[in-house]
Amino acid sequence: MLVEKKRLIELLAHEDNRVVRAASEALEKFFYGSGDVIEHLLKALDINKSDLDESLLAARIKYFIPTDNDLLEILRLIIELEDKADVASSNISWHLMNSLLEFPFQLLEKNYSSFSSNKGLLSIFEIAKNQAEVKNLEPAVLWEKLEKICRQYRDKEMERDDDEYCELLVKALSQKGEKIKQKVMMYLSQEDMNDYHLEFYLVKLAGKLRIKETIPHLFRILINSDPLEFVYSQSIEALGKIGTPEVVEEIDSLYLSHKELRNSFAEILKYIPHDYSEKLALKLLGKENDTEAKTFLAGALCDIFSINSGELIIDIIRKKQYEPSIMELPDYLIPVYAYHNKTIDNLAELEREDKEFRDEHYHTHHPIFKIAKQVKPSEDDDAIEDEESEPFDIDMEDNQRGTKKLPMSRIPSKKRYKKKKKKG
Repeated sequence: MLVEKKRLIELLAHEDNRVVRAASEALEKFFYGSGDVIEHLLKALDINKSDLDESLLAARIKYFIPTDNDLLEILRLIIELEDKADVASSNISWHLMNSLLEFPFQLLEKNYSSFSSNKGLLSIFEIAKNQAEVKNLEPAVLWEKLEKICRQYRDKEMERDDDEYCELLVKALSQKGEKIKQKVMMYLSQEDMNDYHLEFYLVKLAGKLRIKETIPHLFRILINSDPLEFVYSQSIEALGKIGTPEVVEEIDSLYLSHKELRNSFAEILKYIPHDYSEKLALKLLGKENDTEAKTFLAGALCDIFSINSGELIIDIIRKKQYEPSIMELPDYLIPVYAYHNKTIDNLAELEREDKEFRDEHYHTHHPIFKIAKQVKPSEDDDAIEDEESEPFDIDMEDNQRGTKKLPMSRIPSKKRYKKKKKKG
């Protein structure tokens, strides 16, 4: 494995927020469900700061197993945040309370006295208790409930409450392991399940349980799905979580023949911090000519902290062979060098070149500047009179997101949701 948990924890105390952010994201991706992490996330969390980084740290606490001391510290912070009325504090508090619902209920029950003195915390405790009762149901009962709800919404969007309940059922089923593994494999092997919602939840289960037998089915679903559908991005995540050499080998075999999926293949590789994933990403990056695909591959290598890609990515930045609207590559590369206790030569110059390229790209490609160029008076007045004006096609959704074009799995889900559509 290319990444060590101990080193990532050390980086949570780094002075550069970009490094802290990358380390916390890597801990979530590569060490989900492990212990001895929350204590360090809490130390890195400063509730007196009102920025996005603090909310991101708080949001990642739920992915790890707490100790009694971790739980008590979280409860203390929630109570302290009650006196703060700003939006940032409210966001941090919300994430901390949400983490309580992900923790083992036995731990909450053991510390009931710390909940009982606060009305809000007591309410969270009761919700957690109800969820624990669901998680204790037999696998057959959980499966039946999931299928029943999905059938009700077969050709329409699911109501929020039912969607949240299905997510709870999926969490419960993911704890049943071998008891449901064969069923997930059987359902996903169907060429057309004709049940969009159930397919989505089963893809999620395949990833949570790391069922390698579902790899060919997940690639089939990815290839046949619309990129705007939930199941598309969920297939990427599931394949990344399974992360075996077979996943990487399949990407290698499909890469040339599926140009439209190359960015998504790179997104899968970012979940796999192993030498076989790094080797393929380096090979593809060395051969790739498309700047967008190169950017995604470079980002994937940074996500798995590949120091072997450092000089190649620096060269890409200097030669402007990437899409700055997708990601700021120096910000992705800096944590890689920090992880390996190395420094980037002439970093200030590299960041300056990146900023100049981003500014140039923004003024060239942003819809507002495109319009400005279109309506700029021409020196040939007769030509203006003779030509008919053309309508301008502005992508308002991109405009609302700003100039950043995020990888498909990072675009807010409401931009990716698409109602069930029949295949074939």
